Amino acid sequence: MKYHDALKLVRAMIDKASSLLTIVTLLALSACATTDSSIEKSRYSMVDATTAKTLHERDAVFIDLRLRSLFDQGHIPGAINIPVNHFNNNTLAEVVSKEQAIVIYCYGMHCEYSNQASNKALTWGYRNVYYFMKGYPAWLDAGYPTES
Repeated sequence: MKYHDALKLVRAMIDKASSLLTIVTLLALSACATTDSSIEKSRYSMVDATTAKTLHERDAVFIDLRLRSLFDQGHIPGAINIPVNHFNNNTLAEVVSKEQAIVIYCYGMHCEYSNQASNKALTWGYRNVYYFMKGYPAWLDAGYPTES
């Protein structure tokens, strides 16, 4: 085989490999885009006290997962108490529709209940779920109003 013919063959192979690589890359990017958008649609938004207050002013439904006795001592105005051991699809459906914005909170930053409840709400089809990680203590620290 002559040098010129070998060079032609190598170039053809590179062109085919390049085309194949382009196709594989596009397929991978397409798959990632689909996965990312579906993840984006199924993730809750984590909010701080300021954003929680804004959502409160916009009539989001606040779900307080704390024990009833602590809820009765003080809570975010208008919040609905569903203690974590009673939180399920039925109890949530009784107080909020799947289209409404809901803010889920509990004892504060080291409490995983509101994180778990937010994820459950998403699996049940709720679309506007906000996880207020720092919860009631952050609301108090910000000096926002409470009721009992």
